[in-house]
Amino acid sequence: MNQHSEALEAVKETVEALNKLKDQALVQYTALVDSAVAGHITDERELESIMDGLLDFGDDVRFHEIYKRLCRHIFHSHPQMVGERIYLWRALFDTKEEKEDSE
Repeated sequence: MNQHSEALEAVKETVEALNKLKDQALVQYTALVDSAVAGHITDERELESIMDGLLDFGDDVRFHEIYKRLCRHIFHSHPQMVGERIYLWRALFDTKEEKEDSE
């Protein structure tokens, strides 16, 4: 195996490992969102922490879905926090076309 092939194989292994970690994070964040929706997590700081953590994975539609689910659930009790986090999500992840469509 030449040097380029070895480097490509190393990159492939790294990407696979990162994808496994992302899948694990999805399971863990889904459990946290489920707990919040069930009313077991109500503290504003904990909810902020969950939302901020979900932002780390905003390029993955699976995380976007659970983010929206959490936002919908807590909106009535924390409208300002949800509004700020939605704005932040859009600023980070909405494409130009999506921004134009929402205007």
